[in-house]
Amino acid sequence: MDQFMDDPIAELRDAGEAKKVANAVNAITADLIRNAAKYPAQVRDLPRLVAAMEKSIKSENYKDALMRGQQIDKHLEVFTPGDEPSQEAKLTLRHRLLILNKLTQ
Repeated sequence: MDQFMDDPIAELRDAGEAKKVANAVNAITADLIRNAAKYPAQVRDLPRLVAAMEKSIKSENYKDALMRGQQIDKHLEVFTPGDEPSQEAKLTLRHRLLILNKLTQ
């Protein structure tokens, strides 16, 4: 992580970081499937929103990625995972959103 401290775009483009986000989406999806009744409908859109954000990042459409990141942030507030992989996934997504927010500063 330290290698990207001054270059948020490089971190967003990094394949290793993108893989972490993909794994996070899988963990969150599994948690949502197991606990679907526990979450409001908006939270169930979380994997789809993250996939759309990552697609925007890949196409270097950072404005769209930021917009989706704001939606994701709202959904993450409601998402309260119970198992460790899902908790780590939530932290991974939070980190990704922080990197996106660095672009606006």
